Amino acid sequence: MRGQTILFVHKTSVGDALVGYGLIEKVWEKDELSEQDKDACERGSWKRALEFQYVRQFEKPLAVKETFLKGSKLRGRYFHGLKLNKNQLKDLLAQTET
Repeated sequence: MRGQTILFVHKTSVGDALVGYGLIEKVWEKDELSEQDKDACERGSWKRALEFQYVRQFEKPLAVKETFLKGSKLRGRYFHGLKLNKNQLKDLLAQTET
């Protein structure tokens, strides 16, 4: 997972939208975390914690319906874990720059 880019999708006034992205620096297993962080993982039902090299927020959210994902039947939480190839990621990030 290290070096993988994560896109952040959030519900906005225009529907589901890409709001930012980040590059994973390190993945922490629960047993590697402090007690406080373990408790946070338990409350969130998370299996791991991610440490990001950087996180960028888009100046303007990009509505999913304005991307190649518009034909997808996925909505909301069902975007979680969606795998994109490098070209798809590049296309989405380029769209956020316009």
